[in-house]
Amino acid sequence: MPGRLTIGIDASRANARQRTGTEWYAYHVIRELRDIIPDTYRVILYSKEALRDGLEDLPSHWESRVLAWPPRKLWTQLRLSWEMYRRPPDMLFVPAHALPVILPRKAVTTLHDVAFMAYPQAYRPLERIYHRFAARFAVRRARILTVSEFSRREIVRYFRADEAGIRVTPLGIDTDTYRRPSAEVIRDCLDRHG
Repeated sequence: MPGRLTIGIDASRANARQRTGTEWYAYHVIRELRDIIPDTYRVILYSKEALRDGLEDLPSHWESRVLAWPPRKLWTQLRLSWEMYRRPPDMLFVPAHALPVILPRKAVTTLHDVAFMAYPQAYRPLERIYHRFAARFAVRRARILTVSEFSRREIVRYFRADEAGIRVTPLGIDTDTYRRPSAEVIRDCLDRHG
């Protein structure tokens, strides 16, 4: 469909072999977006390797673009930035990592927290510098999603961010994995453990 808007999504963290919290967040957000982004949009998933674990099952208006980059480091800052320079989408969404330094006109990212500001001692010096730079850059250049009202307040506090540019999108649950136990199971547990 000519003239439709293109949404680019950094799927590199969602596609990780070993997923932790933010990688699982990215994975599930992308899987849910497949069901709600209408085919009036074109969607490109950017990754370092071929998509896996169900991410490769894409609707007809979605595509995968593997951006090869042999070094293990700086894929976002160098390779994804180069792609944004060469073939920028109309909007880029980065759900689980720093933004590339070269961006299309519109960008959205998720800042999960700013613990590196509140607890600097928990981070190595170079990690703190990198996280501070990445967060400051994101606040200035993109719309921000965050997972809680507390995180929103912390982003505003530490980076003097405009509250209007930050949206709280609370975390959901994976209903395939986590199900509410029946009343009988709850009663049995309470009987056994008081």
